[in-house]
Amino acid sequence: MGGHDLDRLRASDVFFALADELLVVAGFDGRFQRLNPAWTEALGWTTEELCSEPWLSFVHPDDLEATVAAGDTLQGGATLTHFSNRYRCRDGAYRRLEWQCVPSVPRQLIYGVVRLVPEPPAVPVSVPGGPGGSRTRVLIVDDQSAVALTMGRVLRHHDVTAVAHGPEALALLAAGRTFDVILSDLSSPVMPGPAFYAALVRHFPEAAARLAFVTGGAHTPEAQAFLSAAPHPCLEKPFHPEQLCALVEAVSQ
Repeated sequence: MGGHDLDRLRASDVFFALADELLVVAGFDGRFQRLNPAWTEALGWTTEELCSEPWLSFVHPDDLEATVAAGDTLQGGATLTHFSNRYRCRDGAYRRLEWQCVPSVPRQLIYGVVRLVPEPPAVPVSVPGGPGGSRTRVLIVDDQSAVALTMGRVLRHHDVTAVAHGPEALALLAAGRTFDVILSDLSSPVMPGPAFYAALVRHFPEAAARLAFVTGGAHTPEAQAFLSAAPHPCLEKPFHPEQLCALVEAVSQ
């Protein structure tokens, strides 16, 4: 590579780093390969965190189907313009993004420029199941992103926030977020269910009263003893959507 080529490469790196827009290079495998620092400013995640998981794990459950279709469009060689979806921020909130993307089929890559779309003021929507008929605020704590996404789809008529581990949930509560229902996995490797429950009781007793567990099974004597003693319902995985909805309705009352 000649000196002029190196200069051009360095210049492109500088522009990539300094751009206010969210710039992205992604693979046809469904993962980001390169993101500029503007992504961290917009969503709170580091670029390494965003690149470490499939991009669908950050997409709002209601936007998954459209996002998959957009990816298929790009992989077919077509340009994508003015496509919007919602991405999960580190604090659990969602921000709407608008995408302009072009694919390179031979390289199996997607190049995109993304901008933040201001959200209009939220309008309360009344649906069955929430206190007083309002939307139920549900916090899902599960380190398996596929499970959290499935639960989010089932509960799409509620206001759903999903985090991977107990410390993230505690941080949301410490920041003033309130939830009508908290659905927690029992066997998180970072903060198991009993430890998460103890932290809630100690620091957020009102939130502790809204806790329910969704678990693949209490496989240890300690977990079984905890569930037997804890005054909280537990739903076994796999579950039917109707069971999950019934659990949320019961806890939110």
